[in-house]
Amino acid sequence: MEIKSKFPAWKKKKKKFVIDKNGKKIKLKSGPPAVQNGHVNGIIRKTGGQDQKSIEVDVSSRKKLKMLKKNKKIIVDKRIHVNGNVQVKTTTTPTLSSSSSFSSKSLSIKSPSATSSVPATPTSSKKQQNPSKSPQISTNFEKFLRPQLPIDAVEQQLMLELVANDTLIVIGETGSGKSTQVPQLCIRARLAENGAIAVTEPRKVAAVSLATRVAVEMGTQIGETVGYHVRFENATSPRTKIEYMTDGIVLRKALISPLLDKYSVVIIDEAHERSLHSDVLMCILRKCQEQRNETKSPLKLIIMSATLQADKFKTYFNNAKVVTVAGRTFPIEMFHVNPKVDRSFSTTDYVYNTICCVKYVHLNEPKGRDILVFLSGSEEIESVGHQLRFDASDRIDVLKVHSVSKAQAMQRAGRAGRDAPGKCYRLYSREEFQKFEAENMPEILRCNLSATFLELMKLGMKNPHKLKLIDPPETKNIDAALLELTSLGAIRPTNADRNKFSLTEMGDAFCMYPLPPDHARVLYQAQREGCIMEAIKIISAMQTDAIFSGNGSDSKNEADVERIRRKFETREGDHIGLLKLILTTNAFFDQLSRIPSACWKRA
Repeated sequence: MEIKSKFPAWKKKKKKFVIDKNGKKIKLKSGPPAVQNGHVNGIIRKTGGQDQKSIEVDVSSRKKLKMLKKNKKIIVDKRIHVNGNVQVKTTTTPTLSSSSSFSSKSLSIKSPSATSSVPATPTSSKKQQNPSKSPQISTNFEKFLRPQLPIDAVEQQLMLELVANDTLIVIGETGSGKSTQVPQLCIRARLAENGAIAVTEPRKVAAVSLATRVAVEMGTQIGETVGYHVRFENATSPRTKIEYMTDGIVLRKALISPLLDKYSVVIIDEAHERSLHSDVLMCILRKCQEQRNETKSPLKLIIMSATLQADKFKTYFNNAKVVTVAGRTFPIEMFHVNPKVDRSFSTTDYVYNTICCVKYVHLNEPKGRDILVFLSGSEEIESVGHQLRFDASDRIDVLKVHSVSKAQAMQRAGRAGRDAPGKCYRLYSREEFQKFEAENMPEILRCNLSATFLELMKLGMKNPHKLKLIDPPETKNIDAALLELTSLGAIRPTNADRNKFSLTEMGDAFCMYPLPPDHARVLYQAQREGCIMEAIKIISAMQTDAIFSGNGSDSKNEADVERIRRKFETREGDHIGLLKLILTTNAFFDQLSRIPSACWKRA
């Protein structure tokens, strides 16, 4: 039963106006203060033989809302506080329209049934209330701090599946809301009561930005309920329940605590990218889950992917449950290059083709549209780019350019139809597209595995050839990694067949350095020789781009760079030359720091 009337609890006060966000006074007739872009619902519930009133307040603005009730102040600021108690509602609330506004007579009283309808008689404010019987204020502000997302349609199903399954695979296109909403659903499903929720991201920027966004939606600060942990930066606390981390950080945590006892849920985001760390992490977590399920603290795994090809994940995790989130995509027109017709098309200089295509779209498409260009790397965005690939025969990383997969191409096209109908211009023909691989090659099949094997042996792995991965590496890549680790003195064979290995004391020390094994060996030996600072300087210089590199289009610039490089040449090799350059640079800046500030001002 719904009754629309004046609520007797609200009385006129001497202050008959409120100040809106523009500083204007809004006159009140009676009842609660007028609130822009929000609504107040009074709900009467029958609880334990006594009537308990719950006021649900939804506010789309973050500004404070002050409501006067029986000489008591209820202040709403992202969260609702009543008598020191805070309650966050987990059910959905009506969506606010942009034209909605309040008046003092817009309060509605609802009752679950006709039999439970009772007059709204508030408790006297003069009497001290029991906190357990005080009005419960519930809210769901995150619904109004963000637009509707496709994942909202399957929210209830996801919560049920999260509770019912130890392993869950969530498939949804980019932008569906997986990365921000699934961790919050775990909180609402009470999955964080026995541990925190870890969310792995392949990139540092994604971990930081997602944690910041979720903190805003949950009305908390970074480092409180929500935090992030990336290389050289840890923004978490003992109170943190949702931790966004790079997959490399989670691997480091697994070296310290193999069972990851701190976490009750681990979410692997962007699993479709098949990065080296994510593949290894899934192998570790599957074994960790088996061991944890035998104890009283089971571990839940959630694998999230943006591609619909989840068969490998489903098979790897013993036919795990799959939940698909429908994307929000508008129609997209596809355009392919036809080299036979377009004579200006270059088959080699695809950067030139990109510039021509952007110019064509800019001149021919309606104004107000945005253009998104995909290139293969940050260097290519400026000039030309390549992708890193490991050559097992030479045991070095080489730079090669290769085509994207069909799945990646479709995912990129989908970004054009996120908010409105879009167009996708592909700088290759339809025939070339049909030759693309269905999925991109996993990183574990094309990268140096020595650092990965070192970490896995720290966790107890003996035979890398029997490692159960989603896509096992080639035998030559495994043998190359084992040969490198053996030559560095990090591992040694434990049987005559030389297929089982164990860590040496030196290899155990390598695991403490967040560096490749060869660099870790340099620091290990330098510490014994008493030249650790010099070794750190050399290795730091090796992590940067080429220092002696000029502009290829300027011959004078190239000559100047070569002249400077020769000043730092040494017979001992390039590494000592780098050290000489660093020491010279440090001495120069040290002399500058000694110049009085008054001299700089005169200059």
